[in-house]
Amino acid sequence: MLKPRYDQKKIRKKIKRFALSAGLLAVGGIGFAGIWQMKRGYREDIRRLEQQVTENRRTVYLADVPIGCGSVIRKDMLRQERVLTDLPSRYFFRQDDIGKLSAVDIEEGSYILRSMIMEEEIEASLREEEFGMLHLNSNLKENDFVDVRILYPTGENYTVLSRARLRNLSLEDNNCFFWLNEEEILMMHSAIVDTYLHEGSKLYTAKYVKPSVQKASTVNYDPSAQVQELIRNNPNIVEVASEKLSVARRESMEKRIRQYLEQYPEGTEGKTTNPEAFGGKTAEVGNGQ
Repeated sequence: MLKPRYDQKKIRKKIKRFALSAGLLAVGGIGFAGIWQMKRGYREDIRRLEQQVTENRRTVYLADVPIGCGSVIRKDMLRQERVLTDLPSRYFFRQDDIGKLSAVDIEEGSYILRSMIMEEEIEASLREEEFGMLHLNSNLKENDFVDVRILYPTGENYTVLSRARLRNLSLEDNNCFFWLNEEEILMMHSAIVDTYLHEGSKLYTAKYVKPSVQKASTVNYDPSAQVQELIRNNPNIVEVASEKLSVARRESMEKRIRQYLEQYPEGTEGKTTNPEAFGGKTAEVGNGQ
């Protein structure tokens, strides 16, 4: 007995539906596998990024206050911060660098790198010497680097002391200190006596603009035989010359102050008493001047 034709149609429809369902399941399976693979890739990327963040996180030092070039870096000038950087730790300022000198001006809030600092070598022969007879620049600050030069009335100009760091500077008292070795002390003593002997000569400072990049000047002052002989025969001459030049320098400063007050009798309250600021010129100091 033959089956009705409509039964064959139903079978064909069922086959088509089955094929369609199988295709959808296959596509769904492929899509699910793709999504799973993408999620796995994202997880690996996130893990790698988290590892990089962990590896590149540093505890660094920042300047909590402005730090001038040549200043001793103290703990109270610093603060610490956790930052993200790919720069290796060895490039950053460390705790054991506290007490070293800044090689450049460091602005407040700046990260401190080891390239910004320098170590000060202390020679066994270093001694602190005080000077009150020098012509000091009116814009000098503590820890500035200067040359000390001698200028003769003939216009000859020589470097006596090269790239010396100012310590305990007092512009109002025209006073400063240097740490000098034995050779530098002898050179300064000779130059002081030389200035004392040659009326119209002066010893003055020349400030370095960028000491971190500027090389030290060449010392080309050569004490005369007369000066060396005088120091040998009379060791007190250095003290005498220093005192005479200091007194003369102070008298010159006070004279400038008096002239300024006479010229501007009003509105001087709170103004600086450093006469180097009055007119921008320096008075020559010699024997009795």
